[in-house]
Amino acid sequence: DVFAALALGARARVHYERLGGSSNAKSTDIDLAFKRLAAKYAPDRQSLAIGHAPLRMLVEQRYVLVQASHIVLSDPDARERYDREQGYVPGPRQAGVFAAERAFEKGRDAAERGFWQVALQNYERAIELDPQEGVYLAHWAWAYVEEEPDSADRRDKALETLDKAAELAGHDPEVHRFSGEVLRRAGLREPALRAFQRAVDFDTEDQASQARLQELAPPAKKGGLLSRFGLS
Repeated sequence: DVFAALALGARARVHYERLGGSSNAKSTDIDLAFKRLAAKYAPDRQSLAIGHAPLRMLVEQRYVLVQASHIVLSDPDARERYDREQGYVPGPRQAGVFAAERAFEKGRDAAERGFWQVALQNYERAIELDPQEGVYLAHWAWAYVEEEPDSADRRDKALETLDKAAELAGHDPEVHRFSGEVLRRAGLREPALRAFQRAVDFDTEDQASQARLQELAPPAKKGGLLSRFGLS
């Protein structure tokens, strides 16, 4: 029940277990797991905890622990240190994944600052190290478009890359949100709407995609004179 689940989560000492994953989990899967759990255990969303001090304390404790685990596992260097401390010995494949995640984080940091060329270089390195990670492809596609936003050729290539990204990581809302943005810029409203809707389907907290859906939704048809008087 609720009490048992919360108590078990509060006692969990291993970050991977707390987020419901394993030491082989990719950073994108860890991020998605964190979003789900953070929404689930947000104290203000727990109606059962209102007016019930012991339960609210457990909920708050669980929420803090989930946040702490995500902080460690979302930082490639901190995660590698943690893995060593726990005795997890990464094989060549996992070592490559960690290196790819470092390059990806550098790319994302550069993208947030608008340094698109630097972002592309780091995303390309991440893709080289882990070519089966669709999220890397999606971020590369978006940076590729942003570097030359008026280029139709770049939009076309980005959409091809985003299609591949969706095949590899169709569960990730960012893949669909980036697709929606590129389609919107190309003037393809209906496909863009579908892409943004898929993003929201996978992440109901995706406010950027929700805003695009409202922006692109066709205006409601106004009724005629008869409908105004309830006669239609």
